[in-house]
Amino acid sequence: MDMAYMGTGKVPSAYANQLADLGSLKVTHSGIIPFIHIDPRRKGVLELLKKSVEEWGFKGVKLYPPLGYFPYDELLYPVYDYCKKNKLSIISHCSPYNPVHFKGSKKELYKLLSKSEKSIDTKGE
Repeated sequence: MDMAYMGTGKVPSAYANQLADLGSLKVTHSGIIPFIHIDPRRKGVLELLKKSVEEWGFKGVKLYPPLGYFPYDELLYPVYDYCKKNKLSIISHCSPYNPVHFKGSKKELYKLLSKSEKSIDTKGE
């Protein structure tokens, strides 16, 4: 997964390098179906998706909104269009009870929540 934007420090290996390494294994022949995690905040994410599919044989997209984005983020629209055009599957992992989730500041969280299509209770009541 692309964890560069979750606010917990530097990622030890560049995400594109991780994808290339996985793609070089030709894992689809071993019964593993590779999906690319898409974070809409990554610059050039559509190009990375295309390379992952067209050169490395990835078969779909994984979204993990708890890292700090919504599945209806406008930056994802080109990703959705590409997936639709190329008949790629999209899975989304949205449980709020997982240990990996948004780690930004309260200010960043409120900014993110202000983009929500529905009101989100932040008081925990």
